[in-house]
Amino acid sequence: MENIINDKDVVFIDEKGYIHRIDIANIVGSGAEGMVFRGENKNILIKISQIKKENDLGKKIDKIKSLNLSKDFKFTLPITKLNSSDKNYEGYIMRMMEDMKPISCLMRTSFENMEECYRYYNKETGGLRRRLEVLKKVAYNLYYLHSKGIVYGDISPNNIFVSKELSHSEIWFIDCDNIDYVYDINYTKGTEGFCSPEIRKSLTPYNMGKQKNTIENDIYAFANLAFNILFLADPFKGSIIWKENETSEDNEDDWWDVEEDDDNKKFDLGEVSWIGENDESNKPIYGLSTNMDKMISPELKNLFNETLGYIGRNNPNERPSLRIWYEEINNLLNSLIDSDDGNFYYLNNIENKNKNYLIFEISYQKGKKCKKIIKKKEEIIELKYCDLGIGKYKQKEEVYLKFNYRNNKKIIENNASTEIIVEQNHKLDGEEKIKIKSRDRKQVVKFEELIINIMEEKIKIKIMGEVIWDLKR
Repeated sequence: MENIINDKDVVFIDEKGYIHRIDIANIVGSGAEGMVFRGENKNILIKISQIKKENDLGKKIDKIKSLNLSKDFKFTLPITKLNSSDKNYEGYIMRMMEDMKPISCLMRTSFENMEECYRYYNKETGGLRRRLEVLKKVAYNLYYLHSKGIVYGDISPNNIFVSKELSHSEIWFIDCDNIDYVYDINYTKGTEGFCSPEIRKSLTPYNMGKQKNTIENDIYAFANLAFNILFLADPFKGSIIWKENETSEDNEDDWWDVEEDDDNKKFDLGEVSWIGENDESNKPIYGLSTNMDKMISPELKNLFNETLGYIGRNNPNERPSLRIWYEEINNLLNSLIDSDDGNFYYLNNIENKNKNYLIFEISYQKGKKCKKIIKKKEEIIELKYCDLGIGKYKQKEEVYLKFNYRNNKKIIENNASTEIIVEQNHKLDGEEKIKIKSRDRKQVVKFEELIINIMEEKIKIKIMGEVIWDLKR
């Protein structure tokens, strides 16, 4: 890009005549397709790229505007094109929140010791819970595109932004001129280290045939990004890197600053097992990857394996959808326990007792595997569609059932479109069936003893009782 922009302070004029000034030192991100800068107005981003085909970018932007994407979803779409007549560049303006930064801020990999690593992970960047909240929203927005038959095309740490404040976990996708319908895709692109083997093979320096971007490549890139964010490590670069770069006996202790092999071909082409694949030649040793089984659920680890493992690397159609990723991340969030030391723990790995939680067991009548949901015992307990694994896509974040304690009465609030039946088990009084009509409320004596049959969705929710945990390091 140096041959395109040479001055430190650059002024652009968009096609509507508005003036935009940037400092080229204030770069937000860069890639094969161009560079993104903050404008003088901090809520404006400006993308600049070299002209390849006349009016190519203009056609892309017009196409994106025709996709009719919901404004509720977090995609920073082009607003207006730059007036680039008699210039060797093209570009466009997009809107962006000022208090956000690239998601790469959650992916630091260089530390002096483990203490510094844990401090960065938990204190400086929000820990496991915030990371899962961020990834849940990324998966949610990507699945929205996929449900419409649309490919994002170039998932990378520079193309997704996250809130600066640790108390927030909002996300935005930028650089959205890649998105298009699956059947209209005519390009191949991907960020090194975050795209699938079938895409990487078709890019420089390999150029092994032509492979257009797909939904399956989005899924692979998401899994790779998620692993980096959760464990501060590349999912493929484990002990195999250390063995290849072994020069002294001290190397094993220097996991945080290891040099990689210059020849990355075997990684790029999917010839190396991911570090959770139980391959002795490539075991987890970097970042927090050695704590993988303590930090995430077996179900979520299985999604990594189905996507990054041998079958997922070689059979794109076998990769699980972003809807499944979204639901399993949400399930894990419901199983996290906040501790007094500010960290978060996966419930299955806590051994001692102290705090109150309720266990909900979800049974499906159509042969789907049962699952458990763990909720902190509070005045109001909400079960969303995403908790239950049911409902239409647009309903995923809506509350389906609410357990409310009001005026010394325990109440169920139902958002279902048809009635549900509550079977209340009394140890002394036998069974009592309570019909709760759509969006009605009914007093219930004890939440812990309920069995709720939701007729419409053909699922059964059983409240197993309370669990008490004490969190100790």
